[in-house]
Amino acid sequence: MASYELSEDQLPTETSLLNRIAVSMAGMAAEAVVFGDRSGGSGGVIGSDVERASSIARRMVGSYGLGSKPVFIAPVEELAEKGLPEWLETEANEIVWAQYDRALRMLANEGDRIVALATEAVNHRALKIERGR
Repeated sequence: MASYELSEDQLPTETSLLNRIAVSMAGMAAEAVVFGDRSGGSGGVIGSDVERASSIARRMVGSYGLGSKPVFIAPVEELAEKGLPEWLETEANEIVWAQYDRALRMLANEGDRIVALATEAVNHRALKIERGR
């Protein structure tokens, strides 16, 4: 299991939200790179990586107006209850898929580095990666 903290955006931008989705999907992408297969560990429950990525994408297209067509369906708090029209749900899924593909491309040639980081995390029970290092 991996957990991470991202600094909170006061006013999230489309780019920062896409980056958050890519970070959420990076664990699954790393499994694909290292093992050639993915596990269900990235999904299946509220708060999982896939759920988090999907939730951000739904907010982008259904509340923030950051989809291909700027629309407002409901406030963030109501989106889970209200749901999205099928065309917006499709767009949210496409955003998640694109960011998974982005993470996969970024990690494609980093298998050895991924294994080294995972080994360090297991041996030390923690791993801190700071930006720019």
